[in-house]
Amino acid sequence: MIIDAMGKDVSGSGMDTNVIGFTRRVMPSGSAAVPLAVLGLTKKTEGNAMGIGLADFTTRRLVDGIDYRATYANVLASGIYSAGRIPVIFETEREVLEMVLGKLEHPEKARIIRIKDTLHLDRFWATESLLGEIGRQEALATEGGLVETRFDTTGRLAF
Repeated sequence: MIIDAMGKDVSGSGMDTNVIGFTRRVMPSGSAAVPLAVLGLTKKTEGNAMGIGLADFTTRRLVDGIDYRATYANVLASGIYSAGRIPVIFETEREVLEMVLGKLEHPEKARIIRIKDTLHLDRFWATESLLGEIGRQEALATEGGLVETRFDTTGRLAF
């Protein structure tokens, strides 16, 4: 799962734990944990990265934008200290994707969902390998054709 942005304006924990499936990371459920990458902070969060510890991977851009004083005040108030831990940092979004795909035996079969944030779920991107599953869901519809993943010159996703 890839989340473009997290923030206090999205969820008190920065990312809605029901959307990211946090409970399966804490309690044994029999399913494998899905790697979670968060790429940035919302503007409205003003650097408060409460919940960054819920992610596995992030970008230098997000980490450079953290207001640690605000983040730690929220983490200490919540009592969930792991919510303030910094995940593995990659310099660019391209590096995040390359690492995740590089760990897979068959990267061409990757099942990746990319969302704007955990509050806005009406539109999302999905890898081609998920199209059949999406098509079987009455509440979901595809829009347009396949889009190739592109990056700008700084390594950020270009769409």
